[in-house]
Amino acid sequence: MQRRHTNIRHVTRLCGTLDPCEIKEIHLQNRKFTWCNERPDPTLCKPDSYFRNTYWDLHFENHVLAAPSSALSDHLPLFLASDHGLK
Repeated sequence: MQRRHTNIRHVTRLCGTLDPCEIKEIHLQNRKFTWCNERPDPTLCKPDSYFRNTYWDLHFENHVLAAPSSALSDHLPLFLASDHGLK
């Protein structure tokens, strides 16, 4: 199996773009990966992310990002919940 390596230059460039805007990733609570190719030696990855800014944090302090199980797809849905609801 061919291993893919993270391109640090691309990660640094993305962080350099997001940091001045005060945009942060909302971390997935219950899983490390949201996709699997379902092979004996599986490829696991997390192709989707949610991001937030300071304004969003002020209005939705308590939030959770989770990926419930799915028997319908090899992709897991992402579920973002807040106990503040929409204002």
